[in-house]
Amino acid sequence: MALTFLLALCLILVMGSLIMTLSSSSRVDNLSQQNELLRKEMEHLRKEYSQLVQQVQQMDNFGAPKTKLASAASGTATAAPVSTGLSTSEKLKLLKQQAYQLQSLVEAFSLQNQGEYPETLANLQRFAERQGVQEWVVNPYTEERNPLTSEGACLDITHDAVDEGQPNHAGKLLYQAHFDESDRIHNYTVAAFDELGVLLRREDGSLFTLSHA
Repeated sequence: MALTFLLALCLILVMGSLIMTLSSSSRVDNLSQQNELLRKEMEHLRKEYSQLVQQVQQMDNFGAPKTKLASAASGTATAAPVSTGLSTSEKLKLLKQQAYQLQSLVEAFSLQNQGEYPETLANLQRFAERQGVQEWVVNPYTEERNPLTSEGACLDITHDAVDEGQPNHAGKLLYQAHFDESDRIHNYTVAAFDELGVLLRREDGSLFTLSHA
């Protein structure tokens, strides 16, 4: 009787271990599929962005004229200097492309950190450098080139807010982490400043923001 009980117990333990192994394997497969989809998405974004960067570089090579920064009127936002080689819509497309690149990187961070998002831009920058996926981006309005996760390209507003209407913010991205009641970072917001340093809006007038669905 005791032997039968021990055999039954062993069988239950073996079955339990098998179920846990299968479950773990399923999670690994799931994560691998998500990583592969994200890798393909980032590769697609990288190609599109490279095409836009080439356009900017071609304009530079041909000596496209550049406008000078106008003197800021008191209390009035003034546009930053821009290359006249790109149209307004192309500049907006370039800026939005960079916002989507940043979002893809934030989601990749989450996949490697049990679903939690970076608390600071510095955390995301270290992740990008470790993974070898740090991208250099061109500000469509100032033509400055900076790493995507650097302060030169993106402002971290999680703990420190920034004002709109600042010419030096033109074309910069914004990142904000969102905490739940247990101080876990469960979501985020990616936004951008337009050529006036004002929050970018969609065609319907709503703010252009990206976050986890």
